[in-house]
Amino acid sequence: MMLHAALLVALPCVVLARPAGAVTYPGAIPLSLTSNYETPSPTAIPLEPTPTATGTAELDALWNLVEAQYPVQTAAVTTLVTVPDDYKFEADPPSYALAGYETSEIAGLKFPKGFKFGVAGAAIQVEGAAKAEGRGPSTWDYLCHHYASTQCNNYDPDITTNHYYLYPLDFARLQHLGINTYSFSISWTRIYPLGAGYVNEAGLAHYDAVIHSAKKYGLEPVGTVFHWDTPLSLMLKYGAWQDTGDQIVKDFVTYATTVFKRYGNEVKTWFTFNEPRVFCSQNSGLPYNLTYPEGINSTSAVFRCTYNVLKAHGHAVKVYRDLVASGTIAAGEIGFKSDDNYPIPARPGNADDEESAKRHEAFRIGIFAQPVYGNGDYPDVVKETVGDMLPALTDEDKGYIKGSGDIFAIDGYRTDISHAALNGIANCIRNQSDPNWPVCEEGSDPFAHVYPSGFAIGQSADPLSSWLVNSAPFIRDQLKFLTQTYPAKGGIYFSEFGWAEDAEYDRQLLYQITWDGLRTQYLTDYLSQLLLAVHKDGINLRGALTWSFVDNWEWGLGMQQKFGFQFVNQSDPDLTRTFKLSAHAYAQFGRNHL
Repeated sequence: MMLHAALLVALPCVVLARPAGAVTYPGAIPLSLTSNYETPSPTAIPLEPTPTATGTAELDALWNLVEAQYPVQTAAVTTLVTVPDDYKFEADPPSYALAGYETSEIAGLKFPKGFKFGVAGAAIQVEGAAKAEGRGPSTWDYLCHHYASTQCNNYDPDITTNHYYLYPLDFARLQHLGINTYSFSISWTRIYPLGAGYVNEAGLAHYDAVIHSAKKYGLEPVGTVFHWDTPLSLMLKYGAWQDTGDQIVKDFVTYATTVFKRYGNEVKTWFTFNEPRVFCSQNSGLPYNLTYPEGINSTSAVFRCTYNVLKAHGHAVKVYRDLVASGTIAAGEIGFKSDDNYPIPARPGNADDEESAKRHEAFRIGIFAQPVYGNGDYPDVVKETVGDMLPALTDEDKGYIKGSGDIFAIDGYRTDISHAALNGIANCIRNQSDPNWPVCEEGSDPFAHVYPSGFAIGQSADPLSSWLVNSAPFIRDQLKFLTQTYPAKGGIYFSEFGWAEDAEYDRQLLYQITWDGLRTQYLTDYLSQLLLAVHKDGINLRGALTWSFVDNWEWGLGMQQKFGFQFVNQSDPDLTRTFKLSAHAYAQFGRNHL
């Protein structure tokens, strides 16, 4: 799930120069750092199989740092649930409640054979069990325990929906709806509690069990290696994704190699990174009260992150393909999850707005997609605007990054309207302090969703997610653009889409919560356009994965913002789930069109 960049504008951030090799938490034991990157062998990973006394001391020190303000909370349920054979699902809504959402235009149309009709979630957003079974802290654990009110809306990810222990129940409920795919992410710090060093076998075993359970309930697992939960240890040691050496690349690829080798025979579709553009913007502006590596500041941090993520992705894909080629794991497919859109010029035919739209796409999608699916390099407009703040990709880099995607994936929540910067694009480009730099469009709300006439592009979501609108009529054009501009032999996934119902957090009665008509309309509208894209436009669409299967922890909005098609009763120690109308509509669409 994405966090809109507008939420990052006013974040207080301490960005002091970091002395080389400094470690800023008590009791930390620095890892051995190296500036020389070597791709791990597909047949041998230098792992420390169990934590040493040193590793245990460092993990304890990290959690002591996180818990300095208050301790990590635990859920009422702390053992894995079993689903009884006589488990009773809620009653279906009245038949008329689901009438009228689908149009005659899609009657009789079917998604292709093997279509992944599913849901998406992410480890830190749904799992909870923050310290369970040897997990190490991520940067978000630190943030929410130290900046609870300003960064996490007074909610931390300690418990969230407790999916860590309730996943068998969640899978049984998804099976009941006819869902066939479960997109999940793996928590880096469950596998490597310190980000590197020793491997936590309990964490590996947990995801073995999750994958096995998903398949038991008829769900194909789709894995994401990294969904924003950076190991706190790596942030403290060398700045993690702002690293000016290759250590973050090395540590990520070692982690990814472990994941591929462990689960590669069971999981056949992989994404290395979730929405790296959003992640780098978010990660570079959060107030860790720590320091950036020497030579990095709050402006350049996002571009150093971009460079590191691209290198990490390219090397990880090479390892994955080597593992497949050697017969170590089964054949599969791999890519990463893009986000955003090619916006509509506010004034079609106006040169400034047309240029603004192109710049938007280049900085939001092309900056990652063009190196992987295009010519191996960043878009020219990005390089010309940003200069050497974005490290150049060498010929060697391009060699392993270009073509490092079998599939393309887009988290296609909405389409925007692009208005050129009011003070002129050229003036904006020259002024790095301009709030619209480097894209140089009027990107703040309401500009992003409103035509010059004053009409919006579509129905607005809850004001807490002011970036989100129902812009279903533009999906087909978006997919045509993406498949033509960034062709992938394995086709394209619509890897996230979802809706925040207006003021759902203020609804007190269950019948009010479960009647989520705007979410139901949004999901049906989007699925309908995806179906038409297959049949009318010939798009090789491989799957559609809605966000999300439960209301969960939504980053800076905490548990207040709701995106799930199931309500989770946070007042009930069992965190009882209840299907909303949108869940039944999603299931009905699947029955009609699979």
